[in-house]
Amino acid sequence: MFTFKIIRKIGRMLRGGAGSKEIFLGALLGVLIGFNPTASLTLFLAILIALLLNANIGFTMLGVALGKLLSLLIAPITFHTGFFLIHKVGLEGLFTTLSNAPVAALMDLDVYAMIGGLPYAIIIGIVFGKFMAATVTKIREQMVKAGEHEKVGKVAGNKFSKFLMWLVFGKQKAGSYTHL
Repeated sequence: MFTFKIIRKIGRMLRGGAGSKEIFLGALLGVLIGFNPTASLTLFLAILIALLLNANIGFTMLGVALGKLLSLLIAPITFHTGFFLIHKVGLEGLFTTLSNAPVAALMDLDVYAMIGGLPYAIIIGIVFGKFMAATVTKIREQMVKAGEHEKVGKVAGNKFSKFLMWLVFGKQKAGSYTHL
């Protein structure tokens, strides 16, 4: 039953449930959340920002999975990058002050993997977000083009095809396939 719900959510998303902005924000913030190595105020704020900016939750979860996987794969690199950014660039005083400040101390800004993972998470998140937004837009355009063909109209009109469309997309609104 869970697989059936996932298929329907993907179908609704392809049909036009989220715009490019929501898809991009969801993917970017998901990767940022996934790269976060601790359960701290930083994680809470990233989730809150995703909700406040109306990011697509499906792409946020996809971004979290990608971000967590990549953060585990490149953990030694992010650790050494964080050490470099804090101690070798000359920002040690800033991070010491932030780590001891009342609210900023809850953000775990003294964790090397978190500070070192930020540049990687931002770059990967932007690339992933743009890729996903472009991919969904392209699929939607192809669905509209396919719907305009006469043969597709005939096939989509039979009962079996209507059942499959209901199975994948759920209850349909009038003209929902032409909305980009």
